[in-house]
Amino acid sequence: MELNTNNEKLIYTLRNKVLKKDEKRILIASLNDSKENEDNYTRLNCKGYGRVRVFKNFSIHFSLENQQTRKPLFRGHPPVEELRTQVFQLAACNWRCWYCFVDFELLAGNPKYGSFFTTDELIDMYLSEPNYPDVLDLSGGQPDIVPEWCLWTMQSLERRNMKGKIYVWMDDNLGTETLWEVLTPEEIEYMATFPNHSRACCFKGYDDVSFKFNTAERHLDFSTQFNIFNRLHKDGFDLYAYVTLTSPKGNVTRKKISDFIDQLQKIHHNVPLRTIPLEIQPFTAMLSRKNDVQTESLVEQEKAYYYWWEEMTKRFSSSDLEKPYDQISLL
Repeated sequence: MELNTNNEKLIYTLRNKVLKKDEKRILIASLNDSKENEDNYTRLNCKGYGRVRVFKNFSIHFSLENQQTRKPLFRGHPPVEELRTQVFQLAACNWRCWYCFVDFELLAGNPKYGSFFTTDELIDMYLSEPNYPDVLDLSGGQPDIVPEWCLWTMQSLERRNMKGKIYVWMDDNLGTETLWEVLTPEEIEYMATFPNHSRACCFKGYDDVSFKFNTAERHLDFSTQFNIFNRLHKDGFDLYAYVTLTSPKGNVTRKKISDFIDQLQKIHHNVPLRTIPLEIQPFTAMLSRKNDVQTESLVEQEKAYYYWWEEMTKRFSSSDLEKPYDQISLL
């Protein structure tokens, strides 16, 4: 499968802005003066190039009024009351999701809003923080514009004899196949089998209309995301999925949600059980740019989630639905 040429051009334009390959340096966003820094969840560290993300009540996970608890997502980490992760953000993304919590200025590969670091330098900053988390989250933006970032991070940890001691998480918008274009099969296998590594992949909508509405993407089909997720699955990566359910008013139907779950199950029967509907909430950066149609979509997502849960209860037992996400097998 080949991605659309326009999307590929954008990705490689961004790669050239955020990657100094000969020096093994990556452009990391500075959050010091960002709108993102105004949100309550943001706790800056590492001189403003990192943030500590605290997961406690998982309030962004959608639930119905009669669902008393939201399942936590530990991704193989031992259960804890408060999960802390160290986040760094690549200063580039090939999409512009209107609800993104990141300032768009931090997604364009502009060195004015970040600095170049090697993975050794990033890890040195991370490990120098007092009481540093044992989860290192490579985020963005779209980290897989520079797949080398994850690979080099793993290699840096291994050189420090920290392989398997730190959880390496990665976020993925399922919008690029750069991983397979710039890394060797051996490097990909190394990453897929690296202990305590997982990827959280976000489906940007449940059909082509919601996908284009959410991402402002006009060059790719909705189906591209499933192809990329399936390829990652076949390569043996430990995968989790999110889905955002916002769409134009009147777009969602039971059948569209059912069809979306069908597509997930074509990859593996249990993929829906590892898929978390995210409730889009009013982050500061998003509030500065959303319009009335997007505001209406915040109501539409509630209807979509109702259909999602209705369909899930038809396809899976209550015991399956109650299982922790990381106890759901995709083998």
